[in-house]
Amino acid sequence: MAILLKAARINAEKTQAEVGAYVKKTVMTIRSYENYKSKPDVETAKKMAEFYGLSVDEIVWDK
Repeated sequence: MAILLKAARINAEKTQAEVGAYVKKTVMTIRSYENYKSKPDVETAKKMAEFYGLSVDEIVWDK
């Protein structure tokens, strides 16, 4: 079962700022991903999933 992107971050107990610093994106960009207004590129998605301790396939990247 897949988990929503924002829920993945919250479950990992990370802030948007921490995620942004890890993947070298702004908080606004992370927020845009979480609100499904844009999608991360493949490498960013992989880094985010790694940061959350999940695989890319476990996260819902778009609605």
